[in-house]
Amino acid sequence: MATLIPDPPRATAHSAERALAQILRRLPEDWTVYHEPGIPNQRGHVLRPDFVVLAPEHGVLVIEVKDWRLSSVQAVDHDHVTLRPSGKSADQRERTPLRQVDSYWHAINEACSQDLFGQTLVQKVGPYAGKLCFPIGTLVLFNNISRADLAKSELRAAWERIFTPQTTALA
Repeated sequence: MATLIPDPPRATAHSAERALAQILRRLPEDWTVYHEPGIPNQRGHVLRPDFVVLAPEHGVLVIEVKDWRLSSVQAVDHDHVTLRPSGKSADQRERTPLRQVDSYWHAINEACSQDLFGQTLVQKVGPYAGKLCFPIGTLVLFNNISRADLAKSELRAAWERIFTPQTTALA
């Protein structure tokens, strides 16, 4: 079993995050899963990705979990998603979760580059100078949106252009 930090997940975790934590806990025992770790960014803010998975010999995976329902998604483009939460009359415009995980990736890279210990994790020379010495991937999980629902949606073409199978997972 993987080590989950904190265990159990924070009280702020929604049900989808709690369910994913149970799945991630079943990863190999030498893997570590952080729920909402604090990662400082360049502007002095602390970012909190839903999960960061450290997998020896594989690298790092940053996961953002969205419990959106397809019926609440009004529009989607590369930068923003417009949502109308159930019971609300006004739309909300949010940055896409892909942009969120991208900002987490950059914050992790920046934190390693500026930290004395973290500098040992950054390539010093060569074509990857300034980059981390290990792969880091990102994933957005939509736990309330299925492929069947998406196939019937008017948003399907726009959704599939933005949220590809390489970067996202559906329920």
